[in-house]
Amino acid sequence: SSRVVGPTGIVLAQAAVARPEALERVHALHQVEELARAGGAGEPPPAIPAPPDGGELGGDAQRVALIGGSYGGYMVLAGMTHYNDRLRAGIDIVGISNFVTFLENTKDYRRDLRRAEYGDESDPAMREFLQKISPTENAGNITKPLFIAQGANDPRVPQSEAEQMAETIRGNGGNVWTLLARDEGHGFKKKSNRDLYQNAVVLFLQQHLLGDGPESAGDAAAPVETSESGDPP
Repeated sequence: SSRVVGPTGIVLAQAAVARPEALERVHALHQVEELARAGGAGEPPPAIPAPPDGGELGGDAQRVALIGGSYGGYMVLAGMTHYNDRLRAGIDIVGISNFVTFLENTKDYRRDLRRAEYGDESDPAMREFLQKISPTENAGNITKPLFIAQGANDPRVPQSEAEQMAETIRGNGGNVWTLLARDEGHGFKKKSNRDLYQNAVVLFLQQHLLGDGPESAGDAAAPVETSESGDPP
């Protein structure tokens, strides 16, 4: 069986390898994850198919992936630098890849607030520390497939954070998928973009976690083309 846990702790996928029921659970549990992020408002959660083997929610230690957005996106990148040998893949949504460049490029109105939280990059000692712990500086440890999703108009975690992480992984000969939504900010709000993102996630997990497809090398980029530029959230 395979298991993916989202940043709210909800199991996103629990299914036997190469069974169609696996993808049904991925779709249904993604919807539950979205409701949890929204505070549970709106429609009731969809029915979630039972695990194909009828067993308890558990996990296969050989099939573990990380997925998360914002703080959770950093968790994915950091987790893959520290626990690469224990993971099959990671999905980073609008995550910080380098604390120094993040603090330098986030919107001005947020910078001092974030410095109080993470540290002041203008202080030489703190800058050195922040650089040392940043995923871009430790990306050489990542050999497993990574999916990076980003909004082009993100005022919090700028597009450059996604681009530099993808470029670093590619430079190391790694496998990175990228999805850029040109009319989104900090996360995907529009249904058409969410649908594309979720379908891409299913394909990524099918190939790299569930073992239902080839472990292809190289990059698969899927920019979202739109006719208008969306406002930041």
